[in-house]
Amino acid sequence: MTALSIPTLLPTPLRWALSLFVALGCSACATNIENATPPLALQAVEHELAEYPLPSDIRSASHSHVDTLFSKGVEALCAGKIGAYYHMINVDAENMLHHYEWRGNTPTLLRSFAIGPGIKSCAITEAENTQLKSATFYLADEFSGLWAMPLHPEHEVSKSLQFYQPDTPVEGVATGYSPATGPLVAWVSPAHSGVWLQTQCARHYVSFDKDIAPELVRFSSPDSPDTPVPMLYVNDDETGAVYAASLTDKLSACDAPPASSQPKAIPLLAVYETTPVDNYGDAADDPAIWYNNQSPAQSLIIGTDKKGALNTYSLQGKRMASHPIGKVNNVEVVAISSGGVTPTGTPINALAIASNRTHNSLSVLSVAQGSGELALLSDIPTPLSDIYGLCAFNHNGNIDVLVNSTSGEYLRYQLSLNPDSGNIDASMVHAFTLPSQPEGCVVDTQKGVAYLGEESTGVWTLDVNQTQASPQLAITIAAPVESDVEGLSLFDVDGVRYLIASSQGNNQYAVYSTDHTFSLIGMVEVAANREKSIDGASETDGLATSNYNFGGEFSEGIFVVQDGRNIMPSERQNFKIVTGASLANAIRSLNAAN
Repeated sequence: MTALSIPTLLPTPLRWALSLFVALGCSACATNIENATPPLALQAVEHELAEYPLPSDIRSASHSHVDTLFSKGVEALCAGKIGAYYHMINVDAENMLHHYEWRGNTPTLLRSFAIGPGIKSCAITEAENTQLKSATFYLADEFSGLWAMPLHPEHEVSKSLQFYQPDTPVEGVATGYSPATGPLVAWVSPAHSGVWLQTQCARHYVSFDKDIAPELVRFSSPDSPDTPVPMLYVNDDETGAVYAASLTDKLSACDAPPASSQPKAIPLLAVYETTPVDNYGDAADDPAIWYNNQSPAQSLIIGTDKKGALNTYSLQGKRMASHPIGKVNNVEVVAISSGGVTPTGTPINALAIASNRTHNSLSVLSVAQGSGELALLSDIPTPLSDIYGLCAFNHNGNIDVLVNSTSGEYLRYQLSLNPDSGNIDASMVHAFTLPSQPEGCVVDTQKGVAYLGEESTGVWTLDVNQTQASPQLAITIAAPVESDVEGLSLFDVDGVRYLIASSQGNNQYAVYSTDHTFSLIGMVEVAANREKSIDGASETDGLATSNYNFGGEFSEGIFVVQDGRNIMPSERQNFKIVTGASLANAIRSLNAAN
């Protein structure tokens, strides 16, 4: 079967049209309703099929929760336990899907998004030891058929068409589990007196021995190991009667799919998250860290809103200031040791340098000593047609900047600050090209090596002690790392320096050694911190690390990542803040496992 994916974030009219187009042309999604097997025997039972089947833990929630959750009506409602928590899907009368996680009797809204009309029911994967990362939920759509979506809230919001058949409005869907066959999915249509059954190895349609118009379908749990196949329950929409059927001779055992041998990423928990950026969509991009040597706890995170501003945040994530200087994509902070003042005469101890796509320029800002206040000093024009990523570093008394474009072109500039006038002088000293789009880069000034990320390929090294050196491919993307590789940073643990790279395709971060082997040590991820109601991080663009002692919980440094999907609840993008101790301990664990 071919599953066709329709991005849910497309405009609603376009999604409806595209869904219809895909469905009508999706011959692989159809299932022939003619059977070679005998009909399924239905037995009338005194049994009520709840239109919205919910576990007792959720049903016992206070009326205040229920009134709030369902204030805009209910078109489809389902729940299932994944790990230690129940997850609940509610599609309301405005065609919005809301995903909740229940902790005891308390719901936490994880995400909300438009799903479109026609959703009649839903069901969440049921399987032994199901992990959230592999869980799925199904939507019965009377217009388009049966959809499947990943349940993990950090996954891309997209749905795949699992079944479509002309003149077959799918209205009921259910999930179950059988020790003999593994996870089960069933769906029904009032237009056909039968049921579609799917296991992990087969799908088939079974007609009923009675002519009914089924609208609801449910599984029961297997009664005992002697009857390892659950019962099936359906209703007749025309009469209201409920029927039960045994599936014992309809489902044959099948082999379970092989377990993944891929090692798991070590989860890190963010202790804070920043105020969301002002702009919607893909806006937050890259963070940098300014160390306040006069008061380390008052240090700042500087983050880009690539749709219009450069923001500063406290280490606890509170936005301190916003500077609308243009569409800044990447930012770097470089400490300076010699003089310099802001335009108002305040001493400075660092420069913040950003790639500004509004003017294809390098925006250079002063960072005021003591307060961290930013002030624009200069916009340095570049010949790049689409400026993108950058990194900056101290080199031979100057500040050098490596800046790239989406075409792969790289330029190296040397900047010098006139301490009397505050003017920035810039000269281009080197140009080279990578084969495809780069973005993130970071420089190890001790080794004189720059690491350059080519998003779809890997990481290149460049000898920055030579102004005309050629880059060399050092790391090629290979599982478990997935493209795009965008954010890059360096972090020291127990005297060893590691390269941290965002593995955007699987919402993780790769940890590489920086010796001559550039071996992959392992993977980490930023997972949900339920106690603080901070979601995990996904589709990270930029990231930043620092080994400085900021005091308190950040005495062993800090790790900051951009979050491409800010949920719990759904919000504009932001940055997640992790302690350096958490990252260091994870790297120690990876080394121990190796």
